[in-house]
Amino acid sequence: MEDRKGLYRNNMQSAWRRPQLREPTFADRLSSVLALDFRPMAGRPLPAEVQPRTFSIEPAAVLDAYSLREAIRLLGLPSIVGANTPLDELRGLVQFAVTVEHGLMVQYLYASYAAKDSNSRDVLRSIAIEEMGHLLTVLNLLVALDAPIHMGRYDANLDRIFDPFPFKLEKVTAEVIAKFTACERPDDQHVDPEERPLLPEILDAARKSAGVTPARVGLLYTKIYWLLRPTDDPLPNEPWHDYPLDEIIKECPKDWHVRPFPVTNPADREGGEPWKNQLSDVLVGSVTSAEEALQGIAGLTAQGEGFGAGNDAHFDRFVALYSTFKQNPDPTRAVPKDPWYQGAAGAQGEAADEISSEPARLLAIAFDQLYEFLLLSIAIFFDHSDSQNPNARKVLTAAALGGMKRCIGALARQLVNMDRHAGTPDGRSAAPCFKLPADSPEDATGRKLRLLEVANLCAKTGNDIAAHPDVPLLVRAAAKDAFKEFNKHKQAIEQLFGPMA
Repeated sequence: MEDRKGLYRNNMQSAWRRPQLREPTFADRLSSVLALDFRPMAGRPLPAEVQPRTFSIEPAAVLDAYSLREAIRLLGLPSIVGANTPLDELRGLVQFAVTVEHGLMVQYLYASYAAKDSNSRDVLRSIAIEEMGHLLTVLNLLVALDAPIHMGRYDANLDRIFDPFPFKLEKVTAEVIAKFTACERPDDQHVDPEERPLLPEILDAARKSAGVTPARVGLLYTKIYWLLRPTDDPLPNEPWHDYPLDEIIKECPKDWHVRPFPVTNPADREGGEPWKNQLSDVLVGSVTSAEEALQGIAGLTAQGEGFGAGNDAHFDRFVALYSTFKQNPDPTRAVPKDPWYQGAAGAQGEAADEISSEPARLLAIAFDQLYEFLLLSIAIFFDHSDSQNPNARKVLTAAALGGMKRCIGALARQLVNMDRHAGTPDGRSAAPCFKLPADSPEDATGRKLRLLEVANLCAKTGNDIAAHPDVPLLVRAAAKDAFKEFNKHKQAIEQLFGPMA
């Protein structure tokens, strides 16, 4: 099985394991058009005609009569191409789950920065923070599976099969909220009767805006949960209520489970109490046993991205937000779509979306450097254990959480209030770019060296912002406070790993 390369890139391929002993369904007959039943041979790329959005459309039955059982019947369950054991498959699927959670978190954060209304910003930000909890839960699973830590995002995957919708940073409108709502949609039986009349309208808006395929994320977690179960037989206290054993048994090889679990004891390496203490009321699942892992996945899918439903689920909050945005004639700042700036990694975007004002460009550069600093801090946190270096984990946790709360958020709030282009203001604002780093350190030593390098780059950019004559005074003051927080964490990390010349 081909593994991912680097910290941010996932080169695995997945497919859909379909039941063989049944009559063809309507979806089967459409498969040649919709590519719903395509299972490439291991090592072979997807045909050009089904790239890059192989699953941009789904049969109406999946969206309009939405249930886990029906989704399994129509779509089957995912598998990893070339996986020869349940462990191989689980490791690959969890890496895909990391990219989904990371990608959703970033898009929800961007929407929160774009929203004008403070209540809407708070709702979007709280959901994004909860996605951070989901991300930590699946990173804990990678640790328990003795798999490499992966910090990728689904827009960087070679295989785009699990994209809930195309990754896009854009203005936040009712249609954008609709695609978020569809992605977080639970099984129909869990939808509040008061929300059901609005659901067809939301789904129609989601289809028009993004071609949303939410079932595939729920099925990803359905398969992960199956692989974590110890047996094909019913469990006395099944954490996932109404888990459809009969349908899943038809889809999976007999006794296709990871045993023993955990593969390695994650107790002193997982992201647990330090994160929970700082992220109050945020679900961060512990996975020190199979029972805990099953509870963590069941809880994650009940809160969002799955077919379950819990109290104050993401879906319910997005439905309420959709109604709010429909009634608001001017809900969003004029932020760019997929913003970029000269000198950034990756392809250039549209000219209208370029951040060309030098003060805003400097803040955008600093934001992306801080973003990489946070990703590396989280990855290196998982490289260490409490038994070997508890102080390192405390320092890295503080750096990641302090950077999220008081650094990147502060810069983002300034960016969306700054002019995007130099010259006469035209009402179009800048915004954070969330550029995924181009470098991919594959080992713990490489990550430490890159962290120290990025810290120095970020400190230099902070000095450039302070010295630039065109940076507004209020922006300079906010950036000064953000970099005061950053420098505190930079110094603590340099004490751990040594300064980089």
